[in-house]
Amino acid sequence: MEMDGNQEGESEDDDDSESETKSTKNQHYRHAGWLKQINNFIEADGYGDLPISIALRKLIAAKPRLTDSTILDLFSLPDPAKAEAEATTAEEKKKAKDAASKSRNAKLKMIAGARFTFRINGELLLKNREFRKWWDEAYAAERTSILQKLPKGDDGFSVRDDEGSSRLTPVFPHIPGVPGGGTYCPLASFDKAATQSFGLGKHTLSMSLTTAERAVGALKWLFRDKGHNCSLGKKLVAVFWAVPLTKNAKPCPHEFAALFDEPDALQVLDFFKNIHGHAATAPSAAQFYCAILSSPKSRITVRGWHTQTLERVTKSAAAYFKAVSLPNVFRVGELTASTIGELAAATIQPKSQSGPPSEVYSKILQTALFRTLLPHAFLESALARQSLELAKGCSEKKERNDFESRLRARTALIKLYFFSNQKEPKDKPMNEQHHDKQDHPAYLCGRVLALLDKIHNAAHGKSTASSPAGRYYGSASSTPALVFPRLCKLANIHLEKIGGGLAYKLQQGVPKDKSEAPIERDFEGLAQLIARFSADAKWPRTLSLEDQGRFAIGFYYEKCRRWPRYRKDANPKGDETGNDDNQTSESHDSNRS
Repeated sequence: MEMDGNQEGESEDDDDSESETKSTKNQHYRHAGWLKQINNFIEADGYGDLPISIALRKLIAAKPRLTDSTILDLFSLPDPAKAEAEATTAEEKKKAKDAASKSRNAKLKMIAGARFTFRINGELLLKNREFRKWWDEAYAAERTSILQKLPKGDDGFSVRDDEGSSRLTPVFPHIPGVPGGGTYCPLASFDKAATQSFGLGKHTLSMSLTTAERAVGALKWLFRDKGHNCSLGKKLVAVFWAVPLTKNAKPCPHEFAALFDEPDALQVLDFFKNIHGHAATAPSAAQFYCAILSSPKSRITVRGWHTQTLERVTKSAAAYFKAVSLPNVFRVGELTASTIGELAAATIQPKSQSGPPSEVYSKILQTALFRTLLPHAFLESALARQSLELAKGCSEKKERNDFESRLRARTALIKLYFFSNQKEPKDKPMNEQHHDKQDHPAYLCGRVLALLDKIHNAAHGKSTASSPAGRYYGSASSTPALVFPRLCKLANIHLEKIGGGLAYKLQQGVPKDKSEAPIERDFEGLAQLIARFSADAKWPRTLSLEDQGRFAIGFYYEKCRRWPRYRKDANPKGDETGNDDNQTSESHDSNRS
């Protein structure tokens, strides 16, 4: 007999383990059902003399406990006494002992909340042929006896002609993994007979035993496989599956569901580039299903239900990931995909205790998979947070990463709004490839503000509280004509302070024939950007909310744009010495990593 010490998964009873411990109840009841079944097996006719039955009798007679030293030794737990002995000074001994004790207690807590399997004579119990045969027989006999007690009826979900499909079930098994489900979360619950519950008469759910077994089995499988579910905050979870339109067909692969929490945009986008490699196993006509679930009152509540062909969902998901993948200000040349959680959090204040409403997560997911319209309220929330958070700024270096991550997520959410509402020009989508081709006045205003901010930071050697992006973002994005003339005058003063080749580059840009590295077109500076408005360089008087969204996107892409250097001796004003925030970003990133 050999015990397998590998953790199999979290206990379904985790939620009530702490309360039971506090009430000092005997925890043996948790294993009573398991012991009952084992005893039934070893006492059944024809099974009692098997080697596995003899080994199981010895296991039960030994009454093994996790607290036994022989069992605990299998987990290689930290030894506080050994750690203390290996230290030298008294202070180091105390620190070593405390650290080992803390680590040991943490592992013990993990072990106490885990499930384990056993190897009997070197074989997993559930893999043993005799035990599986007995289990099939015992389950079939028990199910038959239960069927005789269930009322007859049709559930409307099944066309099967077996006995279980003609008997209604008043009780549903527990389904673990649903947010808020606790220790008991059935698919449905009743306070009276299944067809008379909660005063609704025959309008309540009536489901046959076979349908209930199949539904619960499918949900448990979907929750176990990370490629078929996605957590949406603390209160919702979405499950996905795809099935061809043929009888008894097996589910199709759709690995993109597991990418919603993947920040590596390159990995995500590469997957969709190679999606055609899955065409043989995932027919385009297959149906894709999505259910959004929660459990506010200890039973599953379906918050959303969607169906679409797998081909259309795949195309929608690919376009969604492309929309929310933006340049990373710390990693020049790299894209980062904001997760659904980051997009939802961008609509509320940072570090909010309550978190985003569940509906926010649900709407974003539906937009990602089914190209539903993202409500206008999302644009309003993102723009409001944009002005507030840029005005507050980021004074602490340790908070810079979170500050920039939220800025990227807000921009991604604004882009997602334009993407879902089809308000981007098809020939010039707002992305890094078409950034310098955009001619919308609002977009250009965003670019100018980011460049003015860069000039300010280069003049001061760092970002300050009076930088244009921090002090004037709100007014610049809503009433440009009142702000930009003054900011441009300040920029001229800052350029004089910077002086030399860097000031010339920021003002006049870099012609492609004078760039140190090859570039496709001339790189615009402040003078070229302002000249693009009109002959007399008039600034827009006001910008609508949607134009403010374009402003935000132009601002972000310009902020992340990497400036080329002039070839040696090609800059009319000499060397480009000074404080370049592109170099600052790279330095910050290397320190962070």
